[in-house]
Amino acid sequence: MFFHSIIPFISVHLHWIVVEGLAWLHMPTAKSMFKSDPDIVVLSPQSDHHESRLLQSINLHTAYIVQTVTSALDCEKLLNHSNRPVLITNGWNDKIRELLLVLQKNYGSDLPFLVMAEANNALLGSLAEDAIHSGAQTFIPWSLGTAPLLAYLHRLLEPVPSSGCSAAERIKSTHISINHKARIVNIDDQKIYLPSNLYALFCCMVQNPGEALSYQQLTQALKNGRKVFIAPNTLVVKVYRLRRLFEHTGLHHWMETVPGFGYRYSGPKIRIMD
Repeated sequence: MFFHSIIPFISVHLHWIVVEGLAWLHMPTAKSMFKSDPDIVVLSPQSDHHESRLLQSINLHTAYIVQTVTSALDCEKLLNHSNRPVLITNGWNDKIRELLLVLQKNYGSDLPFLVMAEANNALLGSLAEDAIHSGAQTFIPWSLGTAPLLAYLHRLLEPVPSSGCSAAERIKSTHISINHKARIVNIDDQKIYLPSNLYALFCCMVQNPGEALSYQQLTQALKNGRKVFIAPNTLVVKVYRLRRLFEHTGLHHWMETVPGFGYRYSGPKIRIMD
């Protein structure tokens, strides 16, 4: 009697063990779940509170693997095992510039890098200009925090969502117009209102599709004929805000950075209505 009553019990538990065992065997391994290659390398010759803040922010808000290096040799070791490396410099000075020159010599002048730096307002403009002319894709002052950096990393490392059609077909199928009086951008069935300063910047870019516009040209567009002082980092902030406004429409992918020069709009022609 006891023997017959225990058979169903053993059978059920044996079935559970087998099923759970098979499920465990078919679970994805850690190797397939996580990337093994570092994508982001923080170049920080001197450790400081900005470095720890940078690492914490990237680890907290992204799934990218990030590592810190202090020398060109250590950086090369990581770059050799990375498919899509992106360098972030913690600061901008002679030592970092020299390290980057070594890396650019070995990996090409188009090696992507971004600069996060802290400086007073008097030096910020010259630092930003020097970094951009050295090939930086963008210069972000620490006063803006890490939000612009995180947005930039997402644009650099995440592919444009594929809709099954080519880039040319996407451009052809997207209809964009501007209501000039209301400062409203119509993208297919979506309407986006732009503040006056962002509207002036956007119009300057889209009226010259495919043409790279310099920082000076776009800064003049921001001034809009007024005799006002515009801080060196203002353009970076405005372009960042523009991209954020258009992020859900896909238009931000066509607002490209031209390293060392400025920005370019590469999307479809836009009809401006009075």
